[in-house]
Amino acid sequence: RMAWMVDAHSGYYFTPSFDNYDPSNTDSFGGRPDVIAGVSPYPANKTINNWLNPGAFKVPGCPDSTPLCTNPVSLGRFGNAPVNSLEGPDFTDFDLSFMKDARLTERFTLEFRATATNVFNHPNFTTPAADISSTATYGVITSTAADLPNMVLRYVDFMLRLRF
Repeated sequence: RMAWMVDAHSGYYFTPSFDNYDPSNTDSFGGRPDVIAGVSPYPANKTINNWLNPGAFKVPGCPDSTPLCTNPVSLGRFGNAPVNSLEGPDFTDFDLSFMKDARLTERFTLEFRATATNVFNHPNFTTPAADISSTATYGVITSTAADLPNMVLRYVDFMLRLRF
C-alpha cells in the first residue's frame, strides 16, 4: 500500500508596522503605518531578500516622498494600513507512506512501514520582516518553516511490527 498527503496553501497573512513614533498622541510608540496610495506593497520580482516594497508604507505624519521622516506631524490618529494586509510565501509539503504486510503463518503477520515527511525536501519560508523602521531587514525572509516547532525539512521513519 502507498499513501500520499499533500499540504499546499497560500502564505500566512501579516501586518506591516513601524517603531519609535507616536503620531496618535496616545503614548503608543509604533503601530500600523499609512499606506502610500497607488504603490504596490510587493516588488515586481519577489525574492526571499526582497519580498516587500519598502516604498509602499510610511510612518503616519510623514510625507509620501520621505516615508521615514525624522519628525512626523502629530496627526492624532493611528495608521491606515489594514490588519493582515500582506501575504507571505506559499507553503507546499508532500508526505509519503509505504506499507507492506507479509503473512508469516496463519497467526503471525509482519508489517513494514516507511513514512517520509516533506519527501522532496522542498523549503517553505516564514513571513518576512515587516517593520518599516528597520530598513536593513524590511521585506527580508530570514528563516524557513523548519525553524518553527513541529516543522521539519525531511524526516524518514521506518517501522517493523509483528502482529499475532
